Amino acid sequence: MYQVYNGKANVRLFEVRTFFLSHRHTMFDRSLIQECIFEFAVISDTHFMLDVTPEAQVEFESRRMQTARIAYALEKLAKLKPEFTLHLGDLVQTFPECSDFSISLKQALNQLMQHDIVVHHLPGNHDVGDKPDPTMPTHAVNQQSLSIYHEMVGHSWQSFDYKDCHFVLLNSQIMNTHLSESETQHHWLQRDLHTHRNQRIFVFTHLPPYLMFPDEPGLGHYDNIDQPDRSWLLDLLSEFKVELLVSGHVHYCFFDHIQTTRFYTAPSPAFTRPGFGHLFCSNAPPDQGRDDHDKLGFYLFRVMRDRVDTHLIRTNGNTIRPSSIRSERSRISKRQFTLPHQEASSLLTATCTDDEGLHIITRTSQSLSHSPVGLTLESPLAGTTWVPLAWPSTIRQPIRNDYPILSIQELGCRQIRVPLTDLEDPFQNRRLQILRSEGVRIIGTCFDSLIPALSDQATRLEEQIDGLHIQLPLQNSLDNLLPQLAKLSSLTVAFPVSICPLITGDVHKGKQHRRTRIGFNEHELFDFNKLLYQNNLHFDRACYSLSSGTSLWDFAQKFHSTEPFSQIGGLDLLLRFDTSDDVTLARYLAETLFALPLLPNTQLFMEPLVDLDRTMDVTHGLLDTLYNPRGTFHLVRCMNSLLFSETPDIRHSRIESAHHDGFTVMGMKRGKMEYTLLLPETSTAFFPDESRNFKSPVSDSDFLFDLENGRKYSLLQTNRDHQTPRIQVTAPALRIRQIPPSI
Repeated sequence: MYQVYNGKANVRLFEVRTFFLSHRHTMFDRSLIQECIFEFAVISDTHFMLDVTPEAQVEFESRRMQTARIAYALEKLAKLKPEFTLHLGDLVQTFPECSDFSISLKQALNQLMQHDIVVHHLPGNHDVGDKPDPTMPTHAVNQQSLSIYHEMVGHSWQSFDYKDCHFVLLNSQIMNTHLSESETQHHWLQRDLHTHRNQRIFVFTHLPPYLMFPDEPGLGHYDNIDQPDRSWLLDLLSEFKVELLVSGHVHYCFFDHIQTTRFYTAPSPAFTRPGFGHLFCSNAPPDQGRDDHDKLGFYLFRVMRDRVDTHLIRTNGNTIRPSSIRSERSRISKRQFTLPHQEASSLLTATCTDDEGLHIITRTSQSLSHSPVGLTLESPLAGTTWVPLAWPSTIRQPIRNDYPILSIQELGCRQIRVPLTDLEDPFQNRRLQILRSEGVRIIGTCFDSLIPALSDQATRLEEQIDGLHIQLPLQNSLDNLLPQLAKLSSLTVAFPVSICPLITGDVHKGKQHRRTRIGFNEHELFDFNKLLYQNNLHFDRACYSLSSGTSLWDFAQKFHSTEPFSQIGGLDLLLRFDTSDDVTLARYLAETLFALPLLPNTQLFMEPLVDLDRTMDVTHGLLDTLYNPRGTFHLVRCMNSLLFSETPDIRHSRIESAHHDGFTVMGMKRGKMEYTLLLPETSTAFFPDESRNFKSPVSDSDFLFDLENGRKYSLLQTNRDHQTPRIQVTAPALRIRQIPPSI
């Protein structure tokens, strides 16, 4: 099936995996994503530990959970059934110079084999030693530690082919050393890449070449490959047009483009590195940054014909006792499964076990070309922080926060609004252009005072943005906008222009002071369209402001089959999260997203992405201050894939809504599909019930989706297998069924 160079140990595991996985009940659903050529997983920095007794001293309490967290991650990885898995090093917590290193390494390898996973290994600093830097905390890699690794694990660098793709696993620890293995790897890599230059090439290392800048210092820096081998490696990536580079070691997710190479660093399923906690908030996460459990997990890579899709599989710090993995399998369907650290109000509670609710894998921005979902970035896309002496570095190192850029892609967002001034910042502009190349449209915002300059900058802007929101201050009559509108009508650019009024003096319930509203309300929008008609003007788009009191569902019910705005090509909906009540926000978001397919040529921009305290307005974003996802993040992610994987067919849609049996119910029929949104009004709402709305027949194409937890339930299977075929719904849920031909 594939060819292995410099190592044969991994091949023997394939037969074992094939036998066991055929008997395992799947835990994941891929029905929402496109078919791929093949899938592989990447896990890194498992840091297996021998049994830690309650009496043993540990630096942090979360250390006691590391091995149990790894067991859970491996169980979850095995249920994904990738063709193979790459482990990017740091199998164990101990170091080669420690007396228990060999036994610890052996048990770590046994733990992997227990899960029947085909694994290709490369070494980390905990496996063979640190990079050759006198400031590093443990001894540098040497001949003895390499020999132990080669004997117990396999060769420390290798390559193999799989379905016309070439995988290269490097030993980053020996780079820049005087060991003979370093020179041997040099010559081998150059020959190997040249031999396979006509294939798609993927490269993997433990140490990243860099974190912030390709020219950052190496001496005293714990998290990069030093010079000259860093430049040598980067030059090879460019010369041979390497498609993907993935590194471990840092325990956090970073993302960059190295010319045509997409460069990821992988998370750890065991713990987070405390030094990087300074990226996210003034107060470090639990265990001083070591237990930021929402960032724990591994990657699933799906190789498509024209790209590689990346999916972060979160493990959330969940644990399984390693000594009882086999026995747990027989009892797993009886065990309640809940994601830790989440409020009960976000759980689908009645039948939520490991094997009953399927985890749905959703599409990313690149594969959601029909999605109208976007964001307004209130903060810069990539904030930077100088990490003060992140142990064990001896220098202060600048680090950027890449979780916003990765979160945008995970949400499947297709457009973001940013100030045009961000384009003037070389660093922010580069991050924006990377995001743009990942399938996200960049919409620039600016005041109308810049209109004259825009004509001169049109060519440059066309290379950097995909649309423009012109902000026009409005204090009195709409007629006052006519001079600016006349100027804008003569603006010649290749991208759509949206009119975005700034309306001062807006009164908000419960607020002492007036606010400035961005965007028209419904009444103003009709007046604006009338003004354009009277003056023979037409604009590509106009901004419509949604607040918590504005029902887009009601708006869609009135206008989804008509075109009420003759002079406006489309609407940009601006939705600000002006409540800190996550339950209320989840209901409102679900209703808004559900209405979007009924409004053609309409885009939605939500804000903020991250929790924001702006003067007297505190808002809850899709991410908290640690840049970890809230339930609303997953709600948007799931609904985006469920509703917009394909162009919605709304020509013959029928919509309805009702209140009964503890639910607000909204429904629509599009083509052969029926969609029902369930918004529970009480914590004791159950689906299905004896209500007339739910008497439609249950078939094998009838599913219920828990939107906040990303779970899929077969209603037919639920009715077959359970004595109580009801699901308690405490968060927004979506039922999707195929309409039988007879109906």
